[in-house]
Amino acid sequence: MEDNYRKRMGLGQDGNALVQLVVINAVLFAILQFISVIYSMNSIPVGRFNVNIRDWFYLPQHLTSSPPVPGQS
Repeated sequence: MEDNYRKRMGLGQDGNALVQLVVINAVLFAILQFISVIYSMNSIPVGRFNVNIRDWFYLPQHLTSSPPVPGQS
């Protein structure tokens, strides 16, 4: 009976890749929002934030093509 029992993985357990992925995503989002606030406080237009920072984190629409380098057409 005990051999068939699978121990469930908890949220705080070591090696839980899903929780680590969510944490990395949340930290990256917080960093990008912090940089966006700094741009806003310095009266820098949102378009410059999009070109200078956010474009580096976009993925291409089709994964068969390589992502373009921001700032180059």
